[in-house]
Amino acid sequence: MRWMSRQGSKEGRQSGTRRNRLEGGKGNETYKEAKKRGEVVGFKSAKRAEKFAYGKKWKEGEDKKAANKAYREDKKAGKLYTQSEQFKADKKRIRASRKK
Repeated sequence: MRWMSRQGSKEGRQSGTRRNRLEGGKGNETYKEAKKRGEVVGFKSAKRAEKFAYGKKWKEGEDKKAANKAYREDKKAGKLYTQSEQFKADKKRIRASRKK
């Protein structure tokens, strides 16, 4: 399974997704448009996608230091998606579907 991430702020993605659901599920159309513009990035793992979303891999200078600090703080607090129960359930579901 490839993990996808749209480039942009974390808050913008969440509110945009929520807005798309309220407007009648235009999320797939938005994804296709972003893919055409080259704004969609594929990752081999959820952890790599999460680090990219925080900006650990593409920011520079002080921004990169701040991104690393935010990632570490959220990791210690257990706020990362890869640490959530939802992620663990999704991972089990994906593994079970591969075995069949």
